[in-house]
Amino acid sequence: MLLLAAMLLGGCRSERQRVYDAYCSWPMGLSVSLTMPEEQLREVREAGFDYVEVTLNSLRTKSREECSAALERFRADAERVGLTIWSVHLPFGRAWDISSPNDSVRTAVVDRIAWFIEAVQPLRPRKMILHPSAEPIADSLRGLHIEHSIHSINTLAAVAARYEAQLLVEDLPRTCLCNTSGEMLSIFERLDPAVGVCFDTNHLLRETPEAFARALGGRIASLHVSDYDAVDEKHWLMGRGTIDWPSLVTALADIGYEGVFLFEVGGYDSFREVAGSWDELKRQLASENNDN
Repeated sequence: MLLLAAMLLGGCRSERQRVYDAYCSWPMGLSVSLTMPEEQLREVREAGFDYVEVTLNSLRTKSREECSAALERFRADAERVGLTIWSVHLPFGRAWDISSPNDSVRTAVVDRIAWFIEAVQPLRPRKMILHPSAEPIADSLRGLHIEHSIHSINTLAAVAARYEAQLLVEDLPRTCLCNTSGEMLSIFERLDPAVGVCFDTNHLLRETPEAFARALGGRIASLHVSDYDAVDEKHWLMGRGTIDWPSLVTALADIGYEGVFLFEVGGYDSFREVAGSWDELKRQLASENNDN
């Protein structure tokens, strides 16, 4: 009996150690705007972040020449401070709905996003994040939006295939498309196999983040990490909301996630505060490992 107890205890410790090691292996990243100046990017690097995701919404109303100049400025600044660009977040919003029932609007949006996929190549992003829809979407029109979104995603995946970057579809909240793992899996059955998932931890209003992670499994290729109240998206720092972070990290370790632990948060006082939330979860995981 003592031997059996020792074996069970050792197995428990081994499992917790595996989860802890997986968490420690994921480098930290932070979502930033393309407009962030060099001095702030340096602060991001000094806070302990290795990677950034660049959000392109500031370019939605700019000319192509202005876009190209802004992208080159950011590339040079990031290189000088030692940050690696992990991903870019392609433009999104109501006017950028790739699932729009309006054919002319949808075609123009897809063409514009395709241009951005090409234009961001000097940044050498590994992942390109795409919203599958905007909102609101009426129940009666959901099937139509899904059909258009699938066609648009596959069109853009073919564009992304020309470059060494992976197109990722993000899970979204409320009435947006991909608001549950079930709907996302159904859509992914009809997508180019090269397309992956960007898992936003604070967008799930009908299931837990850990359940979503286990359902999507190896399709998850990047993260948007933040906490929430499970009522609506909040983009809070880890630990402020309802997410069971040890359980979520365990799920990510179990599916073999190997990307960046990338924060997409708001309302923080400093970049070090964001990094501190990563450190705090590391201490929590280490404590659970030692206690057992």
